[in-house]
Amino acid sequence: MVTGYFLLGQNVRKRAPLATYTFIVYGISSITLIVYNLILQQPFFGYDLDHWLVFLALAIIPTFLGHSLFNWAIRWVSTSTITMGMLFEPVGASILAYFILGEYVTWFQVLGGSIVIFGMILFILSTSRVPASTMEE
Repeated sequence: MVTGYFLLGQNVRKRAPLATYTFIVYGISSITLIVYNLILQQPFFGYDLDHWLVFLALAIIPTFLGHSLFNWAIRWVSTSTITMGMLFEPVGASILAYFILGEYVTWFQVLGGSIVIFGMILFILSTSRVPASTMEE
């Protein structure tokens, strides 16, 4: 799904400025979440201040800073590169949660994170090769 999102976004971002694109994407996401909460009859209010601060932090850091950066880059960077960068997101979050929040990391998570990092290294190496025709002999 994320690859399809970025493939579509790459075409739209060639014509639309970042602010317009993110407004549309985040607006559709917000409407989808509102409908989802209405269907499941989840409350919109009544949360403690601590919860609202977490909601605000999630809106600012991963959404506006993280995903907006991906949406900005999709205009100039290939979809496959952006998608590979997205794969590191849960690995990076787990590493930060371990050091900042003292979260416990299972060996399955370490194994999965290692596989993702190894795959990213292989991707970077495979896309950064210099073509043989341009190499000096």
